[in-house]
Amino acid sequence: MSASSVGTPPFTPAKALPFISNLQILRAVAAIIVVMFHTLKTVQEYGFGPDDIFVLRQWGYHGVDLFFVISGFVMVFIQAGKVRSQADFLINRVIRIVPAYWLLTSFVFALLLVAPNMFRMLTASWPLFLSSMTFTTFLLPEDFGPPLLYVGWTLEYEMLFYLIFATSFFLDGWTKKFVFQFFVLSILTITGVTSFLVYEFLVGELCAFYYLSGRRLPAPMIVLALGVVGMNLPFMIESHIPVSIAEYRALFFSLPAALVVLGAAFTRQTSSRPLITIGDASYSIYLIQILTIGFFCKLFSRFAPGMPAPIVTLATVGGTIVAGLLFHLLLEKPVATWLQRLRAQLAQTKAAPAIVATQ
Repeated sequence: MSASSVGTPPFTPAKALPFISNLQILRAVAAIIVVMFHTLKTVQEYGFGPDDIFVLRQWGYHGVDLFFVISGFVMVFIQAGKVRSQADFLINRVIRIVPAYWLLTSFVFALLLVAPNMFRMLTASWPLFLSSMTFTTFLLPEDFGPPLLYVGWTLEYEMLFYLIFATSFFLDGWTKKFVFQFFVLSILTITGVTSFLVYEFLVGELCAFYYLSGRRLPAPMIVLALGVVGMNLPFMIESHIPVSIAEYRALFFSLPAALVVLGAAFTRQTSSRPLITIGDASYSIYLIQILTIGFFCKLFSRFAPGMPAPIVTLATVGGTIVAGLLFHLLLEKPVATWLQRLRAQLAQTKAAPAIVATQ
C-alpha cells in the first residue's frame, strides 16, 4: 500500500500546515471546565456553600464535546500535514496518550492497595485495573464502574476512534474513509458498545475538511460567539427540552462545539506562550484532577470548613492547573520525548542492516 493511498486528503495544502494554537487553548478550556464540573460536585459533597456557584457545573458538560470535536479535527489535520501509515499513526497516538494514563492509573491502584479508604468510591479490583490499563472497562459489567481514573471513559472512546480512524487508511480517498468510520461507529452505537458521543469525532473531521479545503469562513469571531451562545442555550430552556437525552446532544452540544472549533481555527491565532503552555498541558490537567480535587477539598474541610464555596472552588481548580502543568513538564513531556527518541533509534538500528545489504 502506498503512502498516498493511506492518507491523501481531498485537498492539497499550498504550504506547510500552520500550528493552530487556538485549538490548544480550546483544549485547555475543555480540560478546565471539566475540572470545574468535578470540583463543584465534590465541593458540594463536602458541604461547602452557598449553593449559587453550583449553577456553573452546567459548563462542564461541554468539555467532553469540545475534546471529541477537536480530536476529530486534529486527526485529519495531522494526517494531511504528514501522511502516516497505520502503524506509525497508532504508535504516535499511543506515545501521546498511554504513558501518562498508565502512570496515574498505576499510582491510584497502588494507593488503593496500601490505603483502601483513601478514595471514597474506589476499591482495589484487579479486573478493573487491567481493563483500565487496556482501555476496555466498557466491556465489564456495570457493577465495576468507570475506570480507576474516572475521566478515562473518554479516553476509551478516543482510543477506539484512533483504531477505527487508522483502520480506514486501507481505503483510497477521505470520502470513503469517512463513510467507513461512520458505518463502524454506527454499528457500535446501535449495539450499545458506544454512545452517540462518538459521532462528535466525525463532526470534528468535517470541520477539518472545511478548514483544509481552502475556503474562508466569514466572520469567524461571530461563528465562535454563536457557538458559545449555543452552549448556553440548553440551560436557558432546560425545563422545556430534555437535554439529558442522548439524541438531543447533537443539536445542543455537538453543533455549538463545532462552531467554536471552526471559529477558533479561522480567527487570528494567539501567540501567548503562557496560554499555549497551558494548552500543551491540558491532557495532564485533565488526568491529574483525579488526585487534586479530592486532596484540596479534604484540606479545606479539615482546616477551613467554613470557607465559602467560590474560594474553595477557585483554589481547587487553580491548584489542579498548577499540578497539571508540573506533571506535564516533569513527567508527561520528558517521557514522550524519550519514547520518540527510542523509537527513532530502533528504526535506525532496524534500517542499518538493510542499507549494508544493498551496498
